[in-house]
Amino acid sequence: MVAVQSVRFSRDEAPGVTGPWYEAAIELRAGAFTANNRFAGPIEVRLNLATRVGIESEARFEFYRSRVTLVGLEANQRAMVYFYLPPEIVRRDRIDRSEPFAWQVELVIDGQALPNLPASFSRSLADPPAAQSFVSRLGSEAARNDGLLQPIYETPFFVREAGKFRDLPTFVRRTESSSGGSSR
Repeated sequence: MVAVQSVRFSRDEAPGVTGPWYEAAIELRAGAFTANNRFAGPIEVRLNLATRVGIESEARFEFYRSRVTLVGLEANQRAMVYFYLPPEIVRRDRIDRSEPFAWQVELVIDGQALPNLPASFSRSLADPPAAQSFVSRLGSEAARNDGLLQPIYETPFFVREAGKFRDLPTFVRRTESSSGGSSR
């Protein structure tokens, strides 16, 4: 119904901010639905990352996770979802432009997790024991970095003048003090 088409990683400069941000750009595409159902949603998009920090002999890993909820996606449409690590983390962990050590995109629609297709995870997770280790370590180590991997709407990239803005879906945004709402 909805699938990850591609995931790209790069560094990008934000207006008025010193230093590059690390960007994860996720392209989603909706397939054809039934005649009575032209929309899928809400769609939760979860991004999980592991970056290698340090030199080979003393390398360690940092784990990050974040998620957003899209209001929906219409049949045969595409949407871009962006997540960012801020410049301080890029410098701290010496993150370059390349793909992180391991990554995974999870999609959940109406509480149902969609199958993990090859475009939704890094090649380093193709081996089932490696994928299990990643999920286990993510669960035990990512909490210390919670909040650092940010969706576009929490960054300086969320401006109407940015070229990325036109490809964005509408997000469901919840705060502690409200029951819900949506924002683009």
